[in-house]
Amino acid sequence: MSFSGKIVNIIHRWATGPATRRWAVSVVGMLTFLAMCVVVIWGSTKVDALIGIRVTGFSTLRQILGWPLVAFGFILIYWTLIFFFRKRGTPFPLNPPRNLITSGPYAVSRNPMLGGGFIWSFGIGLLLGSITLFLIATPVFIAIFTIFVTRIEEPELQMRFGQAYLRYKSKVPRFFPTRCRRDTWSQT
Repeated sequence: MSFSGKIVNIIHRWATGPATRRWAVSVVGMLTFLAMCVVVIWGSTKVDALIGIRVTGFSTLRQILGWPLVAFGFILIYWTLIFFFRKRGTPFPLNPPRNLITSGPYAVSRNPMLGGGFIWSFGIGLLLGSITLFLIATPVFIAIFTIFVTRIEEPELQMRFGQAYLRYKSKVPRFFPTRCRRDTWSQT
């Protein structure tokens, strides 16, 4: 069995295990993820300062472009969290909802939270004038999570939901919608 296959099995075992264990580990996992985000943002600004590449000009333009990206990304992340919590789960892979979520933002993207995170991160990079965050850290974040989603998350979802997930996967794009139909956004 491949390394990623072993990880998929471990996540599947935890994701389908006792609720108390899942909730305890998800709090630690989500706090760790948030701390890593803060460190990456802070570290990116420090790298910019260290090598002297921070953008100080175009402040108004950066704000005009950055704030809508930050706001849209945040709203998308928050909206997806509502769907996770309504289904009694979290976005943390070891404590997912018991049912496959296919409505709301999940009707047009299989990973709207990550899409929102990508957009939010680009916006923060613009607002801070951080070339490192905008051109290096965010693209690396996108690459890492794309690998995680394709090699770990999608196979685990297929194990858990079988044909229902495969049908969903065939109809809905991974990150960004190719078409947006209002009638698919019901909150069921």
